[in-house]
Amino acid sequence: MDVLNLALVFVTLSTMMLIGSGVMFVRFYHSVPSGKVAVRNGVGGMVTIANGGVWVIPSMHRLDYVHSEVETFQGIFEGEQRDIVVQLKPETENIKRAHAAFGSKDREETRLVLQALIDSSHDIAELDSRLAELGYQRL
Repeated sequence: MDVLNLALVFVTLSTMMLIGSGVMFVRFYHSVPSGKVAVRNGVGGMVTIANGGVWVIPSMHRLDYVHSEVETFQGIFEGEQRDIVVQLKPETENIKRAHAAFGSKDREETRLVLQALIDSSHDIAELDSRLAELGYQRL
């Protein structure tokens, strides 16, 4: 009888641990959506994740996203209207710059800021320089 009780306790605890691990995985693991780069702040420093996923424990980390999709804008340079194609540079340092500039702004807010930057630039060289400060590049 003692062996049966011990086996039942072992099976019960094992099952609870397996269910608990599954719940933790579902709760704390976040997949990075396409067109975005995740930035996790907190314990362990700032980590950028472009593909895959990341573990986020709410009391220890904060997860933000930076948009990395190719965006097309209209701008007037040298008296003619041009299409300006902009994308986030994939290097970690540039992702950190974009995160510092935009935080967790949504796509439309990010587009508005980039459009204002394009509109206020006097020439292409100035625009390239200003985009680089934010971690973006003109394609």
